[in-house]
Amino acid sequence: MQDVNPIGAAWALDGPLDVVTNTALTRTARADPTGFLRDGRVWRASRHPSGPATLSFWTTGSVLRAEAWGPGAEEALVAVPALTGLTDDPSGFEPSGHWLVHDVARARPGVRLSATGSIFDAAVRAILGQKVTGLQAKRSFQALARRCDDRAPLPVVSRRPLFLPPPPDETLRALAGHGATTLGIDATRAAVLREVANVADHVDALTRGSAQDARAALERIPGLGPWTSNEITVVAMADADAVSVGDYHLKNIVSFALADEPRGTDERMVELLEVFRPHRARAVRLIEVSGVRPPRYGPRMDVPAHVPVPRP
Repeated sequence: MQDVNPIGAAWALDGPLDVVTNTALTRTARADPTGFLRDGRVWRASRHPSGPATLSFWTTGSVLRAEAWGPGAEEALVAVPALTGLTDDPSGFEPSGHWLVHDVARARPGVRLSATGSIFDAAVRAILGQKVTGLQAKRSFQALARRCDDRAPLPVVSRRPLFLPPPPDETLRALAGHGATTLGIDATRAAVLREVANVADHVDALTRGSAQDARAALERIPGLGPWTSNEITVVAMADADAVSVGDYHLKNIVSFALADEPRGTDERMVELLEVFRPHRARAVRLIEVSGVRPPRYGPRMDVPAHVPVPRP
């Protein structure tokens, strides 16, 4: 499959499009086995009804270009405009609600919200991030993807293999017995992953409706609350109004950026973001890419002793 020539597509741009920043939430750091960056191109593996695919996209001048390999290549290309943020509609967003958001929006016009179209894929990453550090969540996802060991159709561009995102059946198999422990996943998160994997077809169908309805449906799944549902819909559906209430860091970042308050609460964060409704996620994304961060007091958050470490 690696020897098959790719199919390609191109889209004219009417302005800047930052595909690297826009797809950052779909990757779990540099060691993500399902995607990587190389020479300004974004590479990612994905699953589609017609089969797996490897996708690469980048911008050159005023054109967005993409190439795809594998049985699902055509569907992967169809998903590119939404995935890169090209089809994101910021109409109605008024960044002048705060000078920082206004200035970043003006300086970074290529920053958009992207939509992967797969709620299950986003759910796996979000659930693994419940009540643990970002590093722990990333390590568990990486270990899970490698455990499933489903290689993507990849041309020779990297020394390391590219793996497809964990599918529901393989996720259940990987969690069976003591599998969750060896992946660094505690019993609570493993239980939620099983719940979602068992209704994967249903949750992926939620993209046909509104993001608000999707969040409500997801929160009816045992163990899946507002933080997780918002983390899912902003990635899978470009949910412009998703706010991750309950996040360990976000409330402080927003409070400091918008009110110069080093520490905040979820209630304070929601209050400060109200002026941007129904585009609160768009404002949060601009705050995040601004690089503004509150001062640190004391040591970083420790790794909880009850959470297992993935086995190499």
